[in-house]
This record gives sequence, C-alpha cells and structure tokens, in this order.
Amino acid sequence: SSALAPRGTRYAVGGGDGTVTVWDLLGLDGSGSSAPTDDLWSDLASTDARIAYRAMCGLAAQGPRAVERVGKDLVPAETETASIPDLIRDLDHDDPATRDRAARALWEAGETARTSLEECLRGESSPEATGRARTVLEDLDTGQIHDADALRASRAVWVLEGMGSSESRALLDRLAHGAPGARLTRESAAALERTE
Repeated sequence: SSALAPRGTRYAVGGGDGTVTVWDLLGLDGSGSSAPTDDLWSDLASTDARIAYRAMCGLAAQGPRAVERVGKDLVPAETETASIPDLIRDLDHDDPATRDRAARALWEAGETARTSLEECLRGESSPEATGRARTVLEDLDTGQIHDADALRASRAVWVLEGMGSSESRALLDRLAHGAPGARLTRESAAALERTE
C-alpha cells in the first residue's frame, strides 16, 4: 500500500515485509540548496520537467528566503481591465500579438470567461476566434498551462503549499485574495485550504 502526505511533500510505500519507505518529494530534509534563489525562480518556468523539479525542491529547501523571492514577483491576480466580451472580440483581431494577449487573458480569467467562450463557439465567430476559444476551453478543462509565467506561478504555489510555513501560508493567503476566478487565485486558495 502507499500514501501521499496531505500537502504532497512525502510519499510512503509499505513493503510486504513490513518495511515502510518514505520519499521526501520536495527536498525538505534540511539539506538546503546552494543554487542562487533567482536562478531557481527562473528555472521554475522551464519546459524541462527535471530542471523545474530541481528548482521546486531547491526553493522549498531555502525556506523563508525562497518565500521572499517568490513574493517579489508573484503577486495577486488583477482583474482584467478589458471586459470579457472585448477579449472575445480580440480573439479575431488583425494583430497576432493582440489575439495572443486576449487568449491568455481569457485563460487567466478562468471560469469567469467560460460562458462567453462557449457562446463564441456557438455563435458566428470567425474560424480564428472559434479555434482560439476552443483551445482556451480545452486548456481550462484539462488544466494545461502553455504560458511560462503561468507555469512558474502554478509551480510556485505548489512549493509554497509544500513548505507549509507561516511565511508561505501568508503569501498563499495574499495570492488567494486576487481577482475572483483567476487561476492563480483559485490555486492559491485551494493550496491554503490544504495547509490548514
């Protein structure tokens, strides 16, 4: 049999001979990390899972210093200044960068954008807008993260949850009070709840 610790920091497996093996999934054994905190923060956005995992373990081992570093760049999600209907319209904008920004903003808006995205699929939108709306909805449904900054943020929340310190919980609490419905807000609130 096996069990995962409530905050996902340790994994235990019981053997048939009565032994129990416990793995420290975040490197919280006190060994620390000699890598510079800024380098670890940068590596959290890596598309190479091995590099990102080492960064997660390194940050977790650095404790309060890592919380301070994460808190420097990871701020509560802000309410998008553009309205959801404006962002839906921008999915078909002439400028590709504007289309990309709109898709990212809709993804970040999370569930608050779902109804408008679904209406875009049912409406008379262009193939470009429909394709982008479909991709955002699929990413919301599957939890896919394609943006490096969003991936870094999600991994940072996991590290903060795993640390479970008063400092990390305070930062999670701050992040959980961001724009309602935003992915970072939802993930932070869920992580905070699991640490209690």
